[in-house]
Amino acid sequence: MNDEKNIKESEQEESDENPFQEGWNTFVEGIKGGFEKFQKTLQDQSEKNKEFLEENKEKVSKFFLGIKKDWDKKLKELNNDMEKKRIIKNMILFESN
Repeated sequence: MNDEKNIKESEQEESDENPFQEGWNTFVEGIKGGFEKFQKTLQDQSEKNKEFLEENKEKVSKFFLGIKKDWDKKLKELNNDMEKKRIIKNMILFESN
């Protein structure tokens, strides 16, 4: 029992002697904990951004594929219209001769 009392008194004396060290250790631990939390947050956000990037790549690909199909359809319609007009023009020229 007396040994326990001596150990506690010794620890108390050490902590009283070095409050700067305790404060510094607390400060360093706080920074370390904050950095680890910050790092984890960045990693989580990076993973979310990768997922959003993949989703958006698919959406963009579908969008441009749809635009290409619409463009091809419109060009085909225009070509058909031009061909019809050319045929009509040729028929009118042929009939007038």
